[in-house]
Amino acid sequence: MCKRFTGGGGVCEKGSAFRMLSYVLLAVLLAIPFSLHAQSYSGTITGTVTDPSGAAVPGATITVINTGTAAKVTTKSDAQGNFSVAQLPVGI
Repeated sequence: MCKRFTGGGGVCEKGSAFRMLSYVLLAVLLAIPFSLHAQSYSGTITGTVTDPSGAAVPGATITVINTGTAAKVTTKSDAQGNFSVAQLPVGI
């Protein structure tokens, strides 16, 4: 931290720049674990169900199956034929 005198000049304490850099570096290092924890290991499947003529199919049943665990998630398409299945665990 710099000290100012009434004479118009200023003088900085020895090591103040190093101390400030140390605080900034410490803050960055403390923030890294939080950003790493934000990574997720899941996926989302989205799409649109259409018939052979290209028209949307509302209310179609969509089933997503993890072939490794046989886990199933079922949803229905909306009025425009769109669907989304979120938070799927990583798998095949």
